[in-house]
Amino acid sequence: MEIPVPAPAKNANYSVAPIRQQFDYFSSYTSIIKTFTEKVKDLEAERDEMQLQVTDVRSNGEEIADSVIKWLNDVNAFLVESNKFLNEGTNATDANCIKGLLPNLCSRYQLRKKVEKKMKDMEALMKRKNFTQISKDVQPPSIEFTIDEDFVPFDSRKKIADEIWTSLKSDDIQMIGIYGMPGVGKTNLVAQIGKQAESSNFFDVILTVVVSQNPDILHIQDRFVGKIRRTKFHEKTTEGRASQLHKILETRLEEGKKILVILDDVWEKVKMSDLGIPFSYDDSKFQKSCKIVVASRDERLCLQMGCQKIHKVEPLNQNEAWSLFEKIVDHDILTMDRRNIASQIIKACGGLPLAINIIASMLRNNNSLDCWKDAVSKITRANLDRRMFTVLQLSYKFLEKESDAQELFLLCSLFREDADIPIYDLLIYGLGWGLFQDTTTLELAFMRVNARVEYLKSSSLLLEGTKKEFVKIHDIVREYALSVAHKDQHMFCVEAGSKFDNLASTDSLKLCTSISLQINDAANFPSKLELPELKILKLERGFNCPSLVLPYDMIAPMQKLKVLSMYGIQIMALPPAFKYFQELHTLSFDSCEIEDISIIGELNNLFFLCFRGCNIKALPEEIGKLTKLKILDLSKCEELTLVLSNVISSLSRLEGLLIGYFKGWAVSTEDNRNNYASLEDLKSLSNLVLLEVHIPDIELWPEDLLFENLTRFKISVGGNFETQEQAFGSSKILKLKDVIHSPLKKGVDDLLQTAEIIYMQNMTNFQNGLYEQRDVTCFLELKCLHIKDLNEMKYLADATIAKVEVFPRLEILTIRSLAKLEEINHGDLLGKSFGELQELSLGWLPQLMSILKSPAESAPLQNLRTLTVWGCHKLKSIFSQSMVRNSLQLVDIKVEDCEALEEIVDYESELEVSDIVFHQLRFLWLSGLPNLKSFLSSANTLAEDNHQAPCIRVGLFQQVAFPKLELLVLKNMHSLREIWSNPSQLELSFPRLKSLYLIKLPNLMHVLDMDSCETICFQSLNILEISSCPMMEVVATIKENATALIKFPYLQSMSLRYLSNFQGFHTERSTLFDGKVWTIHIYITMGTTKYQQEMLFLLTLCTSTCSSFYMFSF
Repeated sequence: MEIPVPAPAKNANYSVAPIRQQFDYFSSYTSIIKTFTEKVKDLEAERDEMQLQVTDVRSNGEEIADSVIKWLNDVNAFLVESNKFLNEGTNATDANCIKGLLPNLCSRYQLRKKVEKKMKDMEALMKRKNFTQISKDVQPPSIEFTIDEDFVPFDSRKKIADEIWTSLKSDDIQMIGIYGMPGVGKTNLVAQIGKQAESSNFFDVILTVVVSQNPDILHIQDRFVGKIRRTKFHEKTTEGRASQLHKILETRLEEGKKILVILDDVWEKVKMSDLGIPFSYDDSKFQKSCKIVVASRDERLCLQMGCQKIHKVEPLNQNEAWSLFEKIVDHDILTMDRRNIASQIIKACGGLPLAINIIASMLRNNNSLDCWKDAVSKITRANLDRRMFTVLQLSYKFLEKESDAQELFLLCSLFREDADIPIYDLLIYGLGWGLFQDTTTLELAFMRVNARVEYLKSSSLLLEGTKKEFVKIHDIVREYALSVAHKDQHMFCVEAGSKFDNLASTDSLKLCTSISLQINDAANFPSKLELPELKILKLERGFNCPSLVLPYDMIAPMQKLKVLSMYGIQIMALPPAFKYFQELHTLSFDSCEIEDISIIGELNNLFFLCFRGCNIKALPEEIGKLTKLKILDLSKCEELTLVLSNVISSLSRLEGLLIGYFKGWAVSTEDNRNNYASLEDLKSLSNLVLLEVHIPDIELWPEDLLFENLTRFKISVGGNFETQEQAFGSSKILKLKDVIHSPLKKGVDDLLQTAEIIYMQNMTNFQNGLYEQRDVTCFLELKCLHIKDLNEMKYLADATIAKVEVFPRLEILTIRSLAKLEEINHGDLLGKSFGELQELSLGWLPQLMSILKSPAESAPLQNLRTLTVWGCHKLKSIFSQSMVRNSLQLVDIKVEDCEALEEIVDYESELEVSDIVFHQLRFLWLSGLPNLKSFLSSANTLAEDNHQAPCIRVGLFQQVAFPKLELLVLKNMHSLREIWSNPSQLELSFPRLKSLYLIKLPNLMHVLDMDSCETICFQSLNILEISSCPMMEVVATIKENATALIKFPYLQSMSLRYLSNFQGFHTERSTLFDGKVWTIHIYITMGTTKYQQEMLFLLTLCTSTCSSFYMFSF
């Protein structure tokens, strides 16, 4: 029987619970505030821990991931707000109590609600902290494989390269040796192997270094780790670094990565354990995945190092040698008489490419038959071992017709083996030594040294450096230069220790005019240097020497000394002998720790003074006495904070000032009580032609400061140059950042209009482009333009205002994060506008509607080689048909995250529809394009006419061909169902495709349709990866009961990942595919209904065709 309940009691049942819940807010107020306070402290500890990791990563030279930076910023903002809330909110609540005794229940209730909201926000922040890595996942620097310009891929070299490549793929061979006589081409061969390894993507990590005759282990380790992680070592010793490097590489191996190490020019046995390279005959992991190539002159050394396969590089045969000679020498002068002599010269060179290169470079434009006869006579008289030196001797003698070229060549021998030689150092050493005396200005001297360097490179006596402002010298050529320098000029390049002591025991040092002394052990530092004839002295601390202090009285008075250079040396005080160096013209301290150098003011004839990378904090006042000084170099002096006004302004003859890291410029006012240097001081330097300077704030720039005579400059205003902005090979570089000043000051605007490289970031002017209100002659020299965060800019160039050819010499254009940019050019382009553009990169331009607009007859992208587009969400197409037909040089296209993009090439109704051919394209990357319908819009016309859904039902690549394409990546494209609808399309339009990546294509059903074909051949494919394509069942569809064959004759690696519905390569199981696969990775999702069938199929497929098979189940 149910007991009746009065109405009020029923209502109470419904009201008690909510009231109790609200009461809990009041009763647990203190507890929740205490919990929140503790969690705030925990979050602060997490923040501090992360900040320590960030500091550590930054100290290694690595960049911090954007997600980490955002998390730290969000946490800091949250903590500031939470602490303020705890301090103010709780105090206010307590103050609102009745006479401070009874709690204010309403306030506490509201406060608890806020705390609970903050607790949820805090929990979300903590979840976001689960970072896989702190640093950015940036690509390591590209490997510099320098191959001679005159390199010819001869059949004999190709055969060796193929044999080496086969050895690299073998699971049984880890170390491979290459040997051959000097000058036979070993370096070019290993460079070719490196390039092949890089382009094939077979190896994930490629490390290459020149070991040289005197191996510097610390330097080699630095090179290796820099190429892996763009980072630095924590360890200082070779043993510690070897251990750290070994762990890094072993981790890569455990991740399934493949590593290639190339050691070139090895003279003596090097232990892999000393370098930190994983090496073991007993560990199959190392054998299969860590390959080592050693190049040496000596076969026995290859055997001693444990090379399992050794290849000899033979000299060129007669036909190959003749082809190389003909490639270099002008055909117009190869008359019958000269061809006969040339045959004798080639035979005398013994098939050595280096010898042929040098002698052919000497004779290439020489019309004198007697000179040709003299050359062959001298070479044939020499015995085989001396013929290379005879060739070099002839080429060296031929330099006599260009003044100073021989001396500059010998000067290069004073730099360490395989060094990158700065052309700038050749300038200041050469001028100090007395070269280029007929050049009356610094600019003329720059031009002369550059001309001589180019002449030496064209003579094959110097090589290109790793960067444009450096050169290198081949080790054999350097040996010859040293022998000549020693014999004719009494110049030496030796290592401190027994070699130097042997020299000192003879009379050689008494006649010595130049010496480069490398100190690898502080104990070997000479106690006294007394060289009365010395003109050039280079003291250099080796990488193996952690610290080196200059003895106070080591350097004796040397009255003929003209050039003194020190690298990496600690100098407590300059020796008193310095005051006797009255003929000293060049004094260079590079990366030195300097204490007292006040005596420097007595060097009255000093022309060039360099403190590059030194630790000086204040520029000595005594430098103001050096009234003949032409160049003052304070570049990379990061600790420099104090320069007095009268120092720089006193140097009235100064032609070059490099002070790029100094941030202590004073405001240019009459009330400069501390007498600190300001930019006003630069007005007195009327001869200035070279300037490198950083100006923290545009307001420091005087209105009347103009640099009308500058021919070379590197100037940053607002923000200093970042690492990736260290542009080389250009003489006029300008960076403007956070310059909120409209209009620009005249001095800055003049530099902007004449610069060759410009970086612009976070500026509010330039709404209608760079040409607005500027002279028609502006930007004629501009080669490289980088723009970021100019949020008012609508157009880069308004052709309706500027009736000129815009940016006619621009080669590189990068535009990032311009919120209002609608068009790159507004209005039709004229003539040669953008005609030299080679690289175009556009990122995060949400309003961009088109890339370049121009009449069909113009060709603004005729030289474009690289195009990168991402985050342009209003862009519907990349090219017009007419632009593509004119873009004959395109090599690389990458398009990502463009939501509205419907086609890559837009159909133009006024043009005849025909196939589009990208003749030179090698790399194509398409990702994050959800609305892409087709590559060429005309190919999708039929589907649109039939009102089909916006999904690619025909092949993506209709009416378009890529005869040289090697890499194709398709990723995050929701509309894609099929790649190729016609097999012949694949074979004819993609004949060289080597790597195919299909990633995160949720609607992809199959790769190609084979209904009309029985056989399809991926004739060049090396790598196939299909990942995260849940709808994909087969690679190819074929007719029912039909027989079809897919051929992969060169497939090396295949990876199938996360294909939950994958059934096989065909709809019919009667055939599989033809071809051997080196490595197969299969990732299978457990528990699917087709798991057993899939497993059986893949096992059948793989076990009979691949050498390495890895299956991972989830």
